[in-house]
Amino acid sequence: MKRYNGPNHPHANCLENEKLGYESHVHIATEKYIKANRKAEGFAEKTDSYKTVDGALHCLVSDCHISGINTNPDNPRLF
Repeated sequence: MKRYNGPNHPHANCLENEKLGYESHVHIATEKYIKANRKAEGFAEKTDSYKTVDGALHCLVSDCHISGINTNPDNPRLF
C-alpha cells in the first residue's frame, strides 16, 4: 500500500527518528510499523518525482506496475 502526498505538511518517521519537511513524500505500508503497533503507512520517503496530482497519479501507476490507466508525468522544470 502506498499513498502519494504533496508538500502541504511535514511528516515524521517516528521509528527512524527522521523528519521530512514540507516536501512531496510517498507513504509506504511496512511490516516494521505494523509490528511496532504504529500506522502501517507511518513510514514515508521524500520524492521529487511529481509536483501535481496528475504527476502523483502517474508515479503511482508506474511505481506499482498498474496497467490500463493512461497517465502523464509532470512536465520537467525548464528553469
